[in-house]
Amino acid sequence: MVLSMIFHPRKDLSGPDQDQRAQDLVFQISPSLQIGARFFPAGKKFPNVIFFHGNGEIAKDYDDIARFYLERGLNLLVVDYRGYGLSTGTPTLRSMLQDAMDLMDPISEWLAKEGFRSTRWTMGRSLGSCPAIHVARHRPELLSGLVVESGFADTLGLLSRIGLPDSLLLQVPKEWRGFNLEGMAQVELPTLIIHGEMDQIIPLRDGVALFQACRAARKELVVIPQAGHNDLFWAGLQKYMGALEGFIKKG
Repeated sequence: MVLSMIFHPRKDLSGPDQDQRAQDLVFQISPSLQIGARFFPAGKKFPNVIFFHGNGEIAKDYDDIARFYLERGLNLLVVDYRGYGLSTGTPTLRSMLQDAMDLMDPISEWLAKEGFRSTRWTMGRSLGSCPAIHVARHRPELLSGLVVESGFADTLGLLSRIGLPDSLLLQVPKEWRGFNLEGMAQVELPTLIIHGEMDQIIPLRDGVALFQACRAARKELVVIPQAGHNDLFWAGLQKYMGALEGFIKKG
Protein backbone atom coordinates (compact mmCIF):
# COMPACT_ATOMS: atom_id res chain seq x y z
CA MET A 1 0.00 0.00 0.00
CA VAL A 2 2.86 2.36 0.78
CA LEU A 3 4.39 1.79 -2.66
CA SER A 4 1.03 2.26 -4.38
CA MET A 5 0.75 5.71 -2.82
CA ILE A 6 4.30 6.72 -3.69
CA PHE A 7 4.53 5.40 -7.25
CA HIS A 8 2.01 5.92 -10.05
CA PRO A 9 3.70 4.20 -13.01
CA ARG A 10 2.36 4.44 -16.54
CA LYS A 11 3.82 3.35 -19.83
CA ASP A 12 4.59 5.52 -22.84
CA LEU A 13 1.82 4.53 -25.25
CA SER A 14 2.12 7.58 -27.49
CA GLY A 15 3.42 5.68 -30.53
CA PRO A 16 5.94 6.99 -33.06
CA ASP A 17 7.53 10.26 -32.00
CA GLN A 18 6.93 13.35 -34.12
CA ASP A 19 9.20 15.62 -32.08
CA GLN A 20 12.49 15.81 -33.93
CA ARG A 21 14.16 17.65 -31.06
CA ALA A 22 14.01 14.69 -28.69
CA GLN A 23 15.67 11.28 -28.64
CA ASP A 24 14.38 8.29 -26.69
CA LEU A 25 17.09 6.24 -24.99
CA VAL A 26 17.06 2.81 -23.36
CA PHE A 27 19.78 1.78 -20.93
CA GLN A 28 20.10 -1.96 -20.35
CA ILE A 29 20.83 -2.23 -16.62
CA SER A 30 20.67 -6.03 -16.54
CA PRO A 31 19.48 -8.79 -18.92
CA SER A 32 15.95 -8.41 -17.55
CA LEU A 33 15.84 -4.68 -16.83
CA GLN A 34 15.88 -1.64 -19.07
CA ILE A 35 15.44 1.97 -18.03
CA GLY A 36 14.13 4.52 -20.48
CA ALA A 37 15.05 8.18 -20.78
CA ARG A 38 14.39 11.07 -23.13
CA PHE A 39 17.08 13.49 -24.27
CA PHE A 40 16.42 17.03 -25.42
CA PRO A 41 19.62 18.53 -26.89
CA ALA A 42 20.34 22.25 -26.93
CA GLY A 43 23.88 21.84 -28.22
CA LYS A 44 27.07 19.93 -27.55
CA LYS A 45 28.82 22.81 -25.81
CA PHE A 46 26.06 23.31 -23.22
CA PRO A 47 25.65 21.90 -19.67
CA ASN A 48 23.73 18.64 -19.26
CA VAL A 49 20.87 18.27 -16.75
CA ILE A 50 20.08 14.67 -15.71
CA PHE A 51 16.52 14.99 -14.44
CA PHE A 52 14.52 12.63 -12.17
CA HIS A 53 10.81 13.45 -12.44
CA GLY A 54 7.83 13.33 -10.08
CA ASN A 55 5.80 10.25 -9.16
CA GLY A 56 2.96 10.58 -11.68
CA GLU A 57 5.05 11.72 -14.63
CA ILE A 58 6.98 10.09 -17.46
CA ALA A 59 9.88 11.44 -19.44
CA LYS A 60 7.76 12.30 -22.45
CA ASP A 61 5.63 14.64 -20.32
CA TYR A 62 8.58 17.04 -20.50
CA ASP A 63 8.23 17.74 -24.22
CA ASP A 64 6.61 21.14 -23.56
CA ILE A 65 8.85 22.09 -20.64
CA ALA A 66 12.05 21.07 -22.43
CA ARG A 67 11.90 23.98 -24.86
CA PHE A 68 12.55 26.42 -22.03
CA TYR A 69 15.72 24.50 -21.15
CA LEU A 70 16.84 24.53 -24.77
CA GLU A 71 16.21 28.28 -25.06
CA ARG A 72 18.48 28.78 -22.03
CA GLY A 73 21.26 26.61 -23.45
CA LEU A 74 20.70 23.55 -21.24
CA ASN A 75 20.59 19.97 -22.47
CA LEU A 76 17.87 18.00 -20.66
CA LEU A 77 17.90 14.24 -20.11
CA VAL A 78 14.78 13.04 -18.27
CA VAL A 79 15.03 9.59 -16.67
CA ASP A 80 12.11 7.25 -16.01
CA TYR A 81 11.77 4.76 -13.13
CA ARG A 82 10.95 1.07 -13.37
CA GLY A 83 7.50 0.58 -14.87
CA TYR A 84 7.39 4.15 -16.23
CA GLY A 85 7.60 5.18 -19.88
CA LEU A 86 9.86 2.78 -21.78
CA SER A 87 11.23 1.15 -18.62
CA THR A 88 10.52 -2.43 -17.56
CA GLY A 89 10.10 -3.77 -14.03
CA THR A 90 8.17 -2.62 -10.98
CA PRO A 91 9.22 0.44 -8.98
CA THR A 92 10.27 0.34 -5.33
CA LEU A 93 12.11 2.89 -3.22
CA ARG A 94 15.22 0.74 -3.05
CA SER A 95 15.26 -0.03 -6.78
CA MET A 96 14.77 3.64 -7.65
CA LEU A 97 17.97 4.55 -5.81
CA GLN A 98 19.96 1.58 -7.09
CA ASP A 99 18.88 2.23 -10.68
CA ALA A 100 19.92 5.87 -10.39
CA MET A 101 23.36 4.78 -9.21
CA ASP A 102 23.62 2.14 -11.96
CA LEU A 103 22.67 4.72 -14.60
CA MET A 104 25.27 7.33 -13.78
CA ASP A 105 28.16 5.68 -15.61
CA PRO A 106 26.18 4.66 -18.73
CA ILE A 107 24.60 8.12 -19.01
CA SER A 108 27.94 9.87 -18.55
CA GLU A 109 29.54 7.59 -21.13
CA TRP A 110 26.71 8.08 -23.62
CA LEU A 111 26.86 11.87 -23.30
CA ALA A 112 30.63 11.86 -23.83
CA LYS A 113 30.39 9.48 -26.80
CA GLU A 114 27.80 11.72 -28.46
CA GLY A 115 29.96 14.80 -27.90
CA PHE A 116 28.04 16.34 -24.99
CA ARG A 117 31.11 16.78 -22.81
CA SER A 118 30.18 19.87 -20.83
CA THR A 119 29.24 19.80 -17.14
CA ARG A 120 26.72 17.30 -15.77
CA TRP A 121 24.13 18.25 -13.14
CA THR A 122 21.64 16.00 -11.43
CA MET A 123 18.18 17.40 -10.75
CA GLY A 124 15.13 15.94 -9.03
CA ARG A 125 11.55 17.10 -8.71
CA SER A 126 9.39 15.96 -5.76
CA LEU A 127 9.88 12.16 -5.58
CA GLY A 128 12.84 12.64 -7.92
CA SER A 129 14.65 14.51 -5.17
CA CYS A 130 15.47 11.08 -3.66
CA PRO A 131 17.60 9.70 -6.53
CA ALA A 132 19.04 13.14 -7.31
CA ILE A 133 20.29 13.67 -3.75
CA HIS A 134 21.45 10.06 -3.57
CA VAL A 135 23.70 10.25 -6.63
CA ALA A 136 24.96 13.72 -5.65
CA ARG A 137 26.01 12.22 -2.33
CA HIS A 138 27.56 9.02 -3.67
CA ARG A 139 28.85 9.91 -7.16
CA PRO A 140 30.05 13.52 -6.86
CA GLU A 141 33.05 12.81 -9.11
CA LEU A 142 30.68 12.53 -12.09
CA LEU A 143 28.74 15.71 -11.36
CA SER A 144 29.16 19.46 -11.16
CA GLY A 145 26.17 20.09 -8.92
CA LEU A 146 22.67 19.31 -7.68
CA VAL A 147 19.28 20.96 -8.22
CA VAL A 148 16.23 20.04 -6.11
CA GLU A 149 12.73 21.19 -7.01
CA SER A 150 9.98 20.71 -4.40
CA GLY A 151 12.05 18.17 -2.50
CA PHE A 152 10.94 16.67 0.80
CA ALA A 153 12.83 16.44 4.08
CA ASP A 154 10.12 14.92 6.31
CA THR A 155 9.19 11.54 4.80
CA LEU A 156 6.49 10.66 7.33
CA GLY A 157 4.93 14.09 7.02
CA LEU A 158 4.69 13.70 3.26
CA LEU A 159 3.20 10.20 3.48
CA SER A 160 0.65 11.43 6.00
CA ARG A 161 -0.38 14.33 3.76
CA ILE A 162 -0.93 12.05 0.76
CA GLY A 163 -3.20 9.82 2.84
CA LEU A 164 -1.16 6.99 4.36
CA PRO A 165 -2.92 5.77 7.55
CA ASP A 166 -1.12 6.24 10.87
CA SER A 167 -0.98 2.46 11.33
CA LEU A 168 1.13 2.15 8.18
CA LEU A 169 3.29 5.15 8.97
CA LEU A 170 4.70 3.12 11.84
CA GLN A 171 5.80 0.45 9.36
CA VAL A 172 7.93 2.80 7.25
CA PRO A 173 11.56 1.66 7.71
CA LYS A 174 13.56 3.90 10.00
CA GLU A 175 16.20 4.53 7.34
CA TRP A 176 13.57 6.16 5.11
CA ARG A 177 12.15 8.55 7.69
CA GLY A 178 14.83 11.19 7.27
CA PHE A 179 16.44 9.83 4.13
CA ASN A 180 16.63 13.01 2.04
CA LEU A 181 17.64 15.16 4.98
CA GLU A 182 20.43 12.80 6.00
CA GLY A 183 21.58 12.48 2.40
CA MET A 184 21.67 16.22 1.90
CA ALA A 185 23.85 16.56 4.99
CA GLN A 186 26.52 14.66 3.02
CA VAL A 187 26.24 16.70 -0.19
CA GLU A 188 29.12 19.07 -0.88
CA LEU A 189 28.43 19.79 -4.54
CA PRO A 190 27.02 23.23 -5.46
CA THR A 191 23.31 22.97 -4.72
CA LEU A 192 20.27 24.93 -5.87
CA ILE A 193 16.92 24.35 -4.15
CA ILE A 194 13.70 25.66 -5.72
CA HIS A 195 10.43 25.50 -3.78
CA GLY A 196 6.94 26.93 -3.97
CA GLU A 197 5.87 29.33 -1.23
CA MET A 198 2.37 27.80 -1.00
CA ASP A 199 3.22 24.13 -1.55
CA GLN A 200 0.73 22.09 0.51
CA ILE A 201 2.03 18.65 -0.47
CA ILE A 202 5.67 19.34 0.44
CA PRO A 203 5.69 22.54 2.50
CA LEU A 204 8.33 25.20 2.08
CA ARG A 205 9.78 24.27 5.47
CA ASP A 206 11.00 21.01 3.87
CA GLY A 207 12.92 22.95 1.25
CA VAL A 208 14.39 25.19 3.94
CA ALA A 209 15.43 22.14 5.97
CA LEU A 210 17.21 20.62 2.96
CA PHE A 211 18.95 23.92 2.30
CA GLN A 212 20.13 24.23 5.88
CA ALA A 213 21.35 20.62 5.97
CA CYS A 214 23.37 20.90 2.76
CA ARG A 215 27.12 21.12 3.33
CA ALA A 216 27.91 22.83 0.02
CA ALA A 217 30.03 25.94 0.10
CA ARG A 218 27.90 27.32 -2.75
CA LYS A 219 24.20 26.82 -2.23
CA GLU A 220 21.06 28.82 -2.96
CA LEU A 221 17.39 28.62 -2.01
CA VAL A 222 14.90 30.12 -4.48
CA VAL A 223 11.29 30.50 -3.35
CA ILE A 224 8.62 30.97 -6.02
CA PRO A 225 5.93 33.32 -4.59
CA GLN A 226 2.34 32.05 -4.47
CA ALA A 227 3.34 28.76 -6.17
CA GLY A 228 2.10 25.35 -5.07
CA HIS A 229 3.48 21.89 -5.77
CA ASN A 230 2.25 21.19 -9.30
CA ASP A 231 2.05 24.72 -10.70
CA LEU A 232 5.52 25.76 -9.55
CA PHE A 233 7.20 25.75 -12.96
CA TRP A 234 4.52 27.68 -14.82
CA ALA A 235 3.70 30.05 -11.94
CA GLY A 236 7.30 31.17 -11.62
CA LEU A 237 8.64 30.40 -15.09
CA GLN A 238 11.00 33.36 -15.49
CA LYS A 239 12.32 33.27 -11.94
CA TYR A 240 12.67 29.48 -12.05
CA MET A 241 14.53 29.31 -15.34
CA GLY A 242 16.60 32.41 -14.58
CA ALA A 243 17.77 30.91 -11.30
CA LEU A 244 18.45 27.53 -12.90
CA GLU A 245 20.43 28.90 -15.82
CA GLY A 246 22.36 31.36 -13.66
CA PHE A 247 23.34 28.80 -11.04
CA ILE A 248 24.38 26.09 -13.52
CA LYS A 249 26.31 28.35 -15.86
CA LYS A 250 28.18 29.90 -12.94
CA GLY A 251 29.98 26.56 -12.80
